[in-house]
Amino acid sequence: AIHLLYFASLGIVGLVHTKAERLLGVDFFTLRQGLELYSERTGRLPGKQGLAALIEAGIFERVPVDPWGNDYLYEPRAGGARVRSLGRGGEPGGEGAEADLELWISGPTSSPDW
Repeated sequence: AIHLLYFASLGIVGLVHTKAERLLGVDFFTLRQGLELYSERTGRLPGKQGLAALIEAGIFERVPVDPWGNDYLYEPRAGGARVRSLGRGGEPGGEGAEADLELWISGPTSSPDW
């Protein structure tokens, strides 16, 4: 199963405040759907090839960038993966409106690809 954890700018989970956050929600939904389809086809989530695997598999023509123009970060982990936007600040971490925004995905990944 794929789970979405969305941390809004004021620390209120699931509440969308800005146009950028609405766009991010759409991107996370789209990425979740693409990763689900990839997992259904291959039996696992992408490994180190990351979101580019969705293009290689013919699921996406291109991978979206976050509302601030940055690439989404894909981090495979044992038991799943994390897709992350560095948020408005463009740097890891941050608080409030500068905080990272994350999509956590559970499912098998290919360990040798980490």
